[in-house]
Amino acid sequence: MPDSPWNSLEVAKLAISVFTIVILVFVPYWIERFVRKLESVNWINQKVIERKLQVYDETIPLLNDLLCFYTRVGNWQDLSPS
Repeated sequence: MPDSPWNSLEVAKLAISVFTIVILVFVPYWIERFVRKLESVNWINQKVIERKLQVYDETIPLLNDLLCFYTRVGNWQDLSPS
């Protein structure tokens, strides 16, 4: 059998060069996708926290008035239940 130019060393070098190109093309794409997903999750969490704070700011004074009325503390005499 004549010597083939495709011995195992040449095949390994070819495979490594192909894998290097694949890695250099796809890894940044995967990293960018992951970062975008993290930014999206962070944005959603920020909006949820903002909404929770808004609801908290609206309801706490009313709940404090109820607590004052039922425990007869503070300005409970000025309050009347609806």
